[in-house]
Amino acid sequence: MKSPNHAHRAERWSVAARVAIALAAAFLIFSGAYWLTRVVLARMHIALTPYALVMVTVGVAFCLVAVAGALFARLSNQRDVLDLILDFIRQMARGNFHARISPDTLGRRQNPDHPFQQLINSLNTMAADLARLEAMRQEFIGNVSHEIQSPLSAIAGFAHILQSQQLTEEQKHQYVDIIHTESQRLARLTQNLLQLTSLESGAHPVHLKPVPIDRQIRDSVVALEPLWSPKQLTLDVAVEPVVAQADPDLLNQVWVNLLTNAVKFTPSGGRIRIEGGPSGDWVAVAVEDSGLGISQEDLPRIFERFYKSDRARTRTTPGSGLGLAIVKKIVDMHGGRIGVESEPGQGTRVRIQIPSR
Repeated sequence: MKSPNHAHRAERWSVAARVAIALAAAFLIFSGAYWLTRVVLARMHIALTPYALVMVTVGVAFCLVAVAGALFARLSNQRDVLDLILDFIRQMARGNFHARISPDTLGRRQNPDHPFQQLINSLNTMAADLARLEAMRQEFIGNVSHEIQSPLSAIAGFAHILQSQQLTEEQKHQYVDIIHTESQRLARLTQNLLQLTSLESGAHPVHLKPVPIDRQIRDSVVALEPLWSPKQLTLDVAVEPVVAQADPDLLNQVWVNLLTNAVKFTPSGGRIRIEGGPSGDWVAVAVEDSGLGISQEDLPRIFERFYKSDRARTRTTPGSGLGLAIVKKIVDMHGGRIGVESEPGQGTRVRIQIPSR
């Protein structure tokens, strides 16, 4: 620890150094003003008395001091702005995406076209976008953890019961069936996550070729018969013969996901209608069910990952909440459009348009 006398001596030396620098700067400024005045007067062939020469030199020196002061103040202000920007960048690097730079940082020089103002606005916009992405990332991790934890807990719980209890053969078969069902649910979740990640990364290739939409939809209906037949659903397929330029594997996933959702949320004895055909340069397909429908508050969010419009209802109809997100991504990759119309108690109608060529 420094003694008081040492600190006092250091302070005195600091004051002396500042005085010396100020005197040296004054000497240099007045010397420069003197020689500048002599050169200009010689070029202009003007002769002044010694007194007039001194006064002109003093005036030029004060002008140089004023110019130097203005430049220093401007540089100092810009340095302050740069320090604020560097501090902001350091906070962003530490993960503080809620940091912002005040739009009034430039004060009276604030101007939308000023380079610093444009830089500040761009940095604030970037911070807001990163904060939104971070919130989405945390929500995604929370949703994945929740969706994975549910089947894992069921598997672990029933496996423990099978190991630790004296059970009848009927009970054993029942618990094994539950474990098998939850394992399949976990496998589907993992598969959907991998597929959605691949689609969103842009690494998934899209191989376009002529696809007969009517035949592909009818094949999907037949493949999903084990789902809709036990519920005694009526399926009306009214799709005209039509061809679209699409990736057959990806587009088939669209019909499978839409039909699976329609079957899942349509009560026993209900109806599902699929209609489609050419519509100008598009192929239009609509899947309509007589299910419970979706509220207007939930409609804007149904394409979000893991979003489930009715948490209570989806406990009896389990799903990952990724099906419509995958459908939306595949339709977007084809340059198509998708829309949903629904009202509680009135069923749901999903409309899709794919370019025909």
